[in-house]
Amino acid sequence: MKPCQHISHRYLETKEDIFHYLVNYLQKHNEESISVSRISKEVKIQRHTFYHHYKNLSDLYIDFIRFVLDGMIAFMNKEGIIEPEMRLGYYLDYRFMNKDMIISVLKLKQYKDFYYSSVLKEIFKFSSLSDFQSRILIHFLKEIDNDWLGQNKKLSSSSIYGFMKYVLENL
Repeated sequence: MKPCQHISHRYLETKEDIFHYLVNYLQKHNEESISVSRISKEVKIQRHTFYHHYKNLSDLYIDFIRFVLDGMIAFMNKEGIIEPEMRLGYYLDYRFMNKDMIISVLKLKQYKDFYYSSVLKEIFKFSSLSDFQSRILIHFLKEIDNDWLGQNKKLSSSSIYGFMKYVLENL
């Protein structure tokens, strides 16, 4: 095995360990209480190892969100679906199957807009949206997640699809 392959493998393992810790930590705490020292201690790495991977916590959060988004995109694209209604359904399924990761992303409050705009861009990848439609649909995605996280279950799948179709056809 070449040395760079070993380093690359260890590099990925460390990132996975950090992500795993981040998900577990954010299940019980908020992002304000996390620190590089705490991550380093719990993941059993040196602080400089953390800084080898990330410039700061913001860099970690963005990388984590991109990791979650990459999984979501791969899941939505696996069947070659281009219709927004179907892509939304795949997003909702992915979100359900990866609840702990999605909850962790949503706890990173200052990055929610980045997350939602990225999700929206992927769901409507094959459609064109006006800025107004985008803002309404981002707000709607946030409401879907608030409903889902609150376990209120006020929104049925048919009402979600119906609202999205209304926005696309009438606004």
